[in-house]
Amino acid sequence: MPLNISYYETEDGYLLRKIDGYGQTALGGYLLNGGEAQTTWDPSWWRFVCPKTETPVLEGPVWYENKPLYWERLEGTPASFPERLEYEEGKTAADNLYRLVTEKVNRGRKVQDCIFTRLGEIVWANLEKPEEFSFKLAKESSWSGDANERLLEIKDIFSSNIWAESFIQVADIQRAMTPSFAWHLGPCTLPSNIFYRVVRAWVKENLNGKYATITSDYDFVFEVKKILPCKPHEVKYTRPFGRTKRERSKVYVQLEKDRKVSVFHITHKQKVHGTEYGAKILPDITGESLNDLLLNIKAYLDETMTMINAPLQICPHCEGSGIAEEK
Repeated sequence: MPLNISYYETEDGYLLRKIDGYGQTALGGYLLNGGEAQTTWDPSWWRFVCPKTETPVLEGPVWYENKPLYWERLEGTPASFPERLEYEEGKTAADNLYRLVTEKVNRGRKVQDCIFTRLGEIVWANLEKPEEFSFKLAKESSWSGDANERLLEIKDIFSSNIWAESFIQVADIQRAMTPSFAWHLGPCTLPSNIFYRVVRAWVKENLNGKYATITSDYDFVFEVKKILPCKPHEVKYTRPFGRTKRERSKVYVQLEKDRKVSVFHITHKQKVHGTEYGAKILPDITGESLNDLLLNIKAYLDETMTMINAPLQICPHCEGSGIAEEK
């Protein structure tokens, strides 16, 4: 069955995509007019630097054949059996007594039967290469989402699998009118729920526990409180829900050296939670291109961590109480 090959001519060769019964497939190890396949930022498109001809010739990867040599006696087989048996096609030896010894023989490449579809010409050098990036995504609880360790990477904008709609998005008209290897050049969006997972993972990895602490860490709400130093003082409290009458009536005393104030409290559009308690809905984040989107994400993360990790010291006037003495 012939392979369906779509291609663009470039200034120094071709840009190819192979489609078979299983969808788009890899071309690693193939040769086109003698040029080796090179990966691009889009996993479905492969670049070949090679001479251009009226009808390109695609050769498959080098394939190897296991050539049978002889049968070798297994360890534990009685010594009365021959150490080796000559291999004869169509005849076998007992598997529990002998093993077949083979060698790999290079059988070269095969020219592929292809149906080529020319899509046009492009200048590869004019295509802006997307910047490499990798962000961790916070795991979601197994009962509500993706409990596996995941990364947000370049491939997520070009993906044609089930993740495509959930990660970096491009407009439908952009998908329809532009080849996938150029999607990153137009407007890109990271949805609120995925941006939330990026932010949540980033804060957890970069938070300085000396200055702030995480008080809520869920799929739907995330809160960080600033640790504000103050003059050590005793706080008295009771436990109205204690198990015994004695526990409920006892007055407890605790020495406090700081107090905590919420400084970062977010939720996302897909699972809005806690807005009545001050949580802000994290919006979708966009960019004029993939590189611009990346800059916007980094700027937000840097600004957030600068605020959360800002060092504080006790105010010499109010000693952390937030109240100045009357002069």
